[in-house]
Amino acid sequence: SGQFASPGVYTGVGVYAIPAANYGWLQVHGPCAVINETTVDAAIGKTIKPSANTAGNVTGQTTGGLSNMIVGQWIEDEATTQWGAAFLTIE
Repeated sequence: SGQFASPGVYTGVGVYAIPAANYGWLQVHGPCAVINETTVDAAIGKTIKPSANTAGNVTGQTTGGLSNMIVGQWIEDEATTQWGAAFLTIE
């Protein structure tokens, strides 16, 4: 499943890959499965952002600023490169 629509544009998490110029559904709020890129701040309650390194992954939020847009928070502890539960707040 593709997660964030395109690099730098945080629109939501797709439940399946959505080809360019097609329609699809993106989740923007609530519990959602995402892939954890690193173990940086991968603990319950820690905020997450889209990965700058791996398309479709998320990573722990360590600093502020537009390039570090918060898209949610972990609702379970997660290991690197594993699917995990996050609560999305992309609105």
